[in-house]
Amino acid sequence: MKTLLLFSALCFLSITTLKAQVPNNGFEDWENDLDGNWNPKFWTTSSSTPDTNVFQYTPAYAGNYSMQLSTMSVGGGFVLPGMATITYLSNDRPTQMTVCMQSTVATGDQILIYYSSWRNDTIIAAVGDCSFHIDSTMSQFNCITFPISYLRDVMIPDTAQIMILVGNFSTAQVGTSLIVDDITFSGFNNGINEAENNSSATLLQNYPNPLSTLGVIPISLIQNSNVVIKIFDMHGREVKTIADKFMTSGHHNINLSVNELPKGFYYYNAKGENFNLTKKFIVD
Repeated sequence: MKTLLLFSALCFLSITTLKAQVPNNGFEDWENDLDGNWNPKFWTTSSSTPDTNVFQYTPAYAGNYSMQLSTMSVGGGFVLPGMATITYLSNDRPTQMTVCMQSTVATGDQILIYYSSWRNDTIIAAVGDCSFHIDSTMSQFNCITFPISYLRDVMIPDTAQIMILVGNFSTAQVGTSLIVDDITFSGFNNGINEAENNSSATLLQNYPNPLSTLGVIPISLIQNSNVVIKIFDMHGREVKTIADKFMTSGHHNINLSVNELPKGFYYYNAKGENFNLTKKFIVD
């Protein structure tokens, strides 16, 4: 019988330029960095002249340019993944990240997109909960929305990071590439859960770990609310709606049945009039 396990959090940080908002999210501005590499402004990439695997690309999804990242053979049988990362000042808690992209994924390889945020030294959104995998080829631009979940519901971040990795670190394959454009965020819930006793709706956090095979999601509403709960796969595709109804105030248990889902990583997003929360789980 399939069971659900909560996905453990990991942390991955790097240092790059800080900016008040997501800088150059459409990759329109390019410049030579201190080492003479032609990179999107405010972004740090794996290009190291003469070994270059991040390029300005046209046509773009929007505007004039996009960014292309590719794996690259550097001799000795080693293939270097393509990487781009940016760290920026942010006080936002988005619940969704949308990335417009085209991809070519070699057999056995994958593309990963990471999001994380923190305040001082405290992780708020961890890479382990916000890592998104692309393992299929998309010959045209597709805008895919990924859900973002948080380790802590009562903290506002001061810094966020986006990282794009094209190819597995140790087993990258020649031929994997990504063209990316227009990275945007939505579903901001700043302050919604700052104090549970003041919110008009609360998604309870104290469900069993691991979850029971019934997959019960407990929801407690202080006021009446429309509640929508949906399940997404690791590619951000909606695979199931498990609740879409009006609920009276009080405690409600909603069954999250996973018997029909293939093994893998999933998210559920619970959204009401005054809350929006996303959590990751594993079907094993």
